[in-house]
Amino acid sequence: MSVDELFLEHDNKNLVMKAGVGVAAKELRAESFTQGISQGISQNTISVVRRGWLKGHSIDIIADLVGLTIDEVKKLIAQFEKEKK
Repeated sequence: MSVDELFLEHDNKNLVMKAGVGVAAKELRAESFTQGISQGISQNTISVVRRGWLKGHSIDIIADLVGLTIDEVKKLIAQFEKEKK
């Protein structure tokens, strides 16, 4: 194999690797974006539960509004009370 052929083969391998890295990077960005949205929704839900609780709304109403179970809302409120102390 000539030196030119070796360089060409090396360049082709680099192109394939770069393409693979590009695809992986796009997939990683998409996954990170999805996780970010999920975390944002969770933080927003927690924030709504906290505001509802501080305003004295019933656990039933808060749970219904945010789409959580009554037990999940109670657990969040227990955390809020611990943080308050």
